[in-house]
Amino acid sequence: MVSAEFLRDLSICQDIFRQKSPFKNKFDVKFLKFLLLEKMSYQKVNPQNSKKHVLILDLDGTVIDNQYRQYKIYKNILVQQYPFLKSSTLTFEEYKKKNPYSILSLLPPFNDSNSQFLQIKQRFLKEFLSNKFLHFDRAYSGVDNFIRWCIDKNIYLIFLTGRIEKAMKSETLKIIERYFPFLSKQNFVLQMKKSFDEEDYIFKQNFLSTINRDNNLNIIGFIDNEADICNLAEKILQNSLIIQFKSQQSNDSFFSGNKLYSWENL
Repeated sequence: MVSAEFLRDLSICQDIFRQKSPFKNKFDVKFLKFLLLEKMSYQKVNPQNSKKHVLILDLDGTVIDNQYRQYKIYKNILVQQYPFLKSSTLTFEEYKKKNPYSILSLLPPFNDSNSQFLQIKQRFLKEFLSNKFLHFDRAYSGVDNFIRWCIDKNIYLIFLTGRIEKAMKSETLKIIERYFPFLSKQNFVLQMKKSFDEEDYIFKQNFLSTINRDNNLNIIGFIDNEADICNLAEKILQNSLIIQFKSQQSNDSFFSGNKLYSWENL
């Protein structure tokens, strides 16, 4: 049976929906909740259905802001190891204002651009893809309230991330515990890459293709900051809500679907 509480939540969200234009794809967290409840309602109308409702969330650039980690690596490692960078040192405020996908794009031009930049990039990635600076990561403001709402609605969460499992799992779990202490093994799982050599796109493509064949799951939604990943998810998860969280992204790909600009209830 559909609970009275669920119907009340759905009714409240339908009021929100009526205030929205059906032709707009930019919306807030309240409208996102309505869309997720709507996806859940398709299954709940059948009392024989016992599928688990699942929401898949990317981490970096979607749930977690890694710009603090990037800046600490730049300031504590790159500027110290490559003294010529000191002449144009960025403040954190300048870095945040420019809001790049990678702080490397803000480095000054190099005389020997190819070899020197490659050397700096490799040094940066060595630290970025390790546990050493992960504790500087922060959750985006408001996302904790949204995730708590998901748990209250019995939505199972999958954090699907291109982070490397062997090098980054322990500290990533600590970050999740720090910002979302109400989560437990019963209501979320962390899905990470096994190898650095595997591209994020291929890793997520394989995972989504596999999980989409699980008849015990009702995948109600997928949220990622990368447009090309959202386009991929839209092809695979054809019955799911696909959302792009508009933060930094690594390329110029465009996603024409639904977009979320903040986790705050504005």
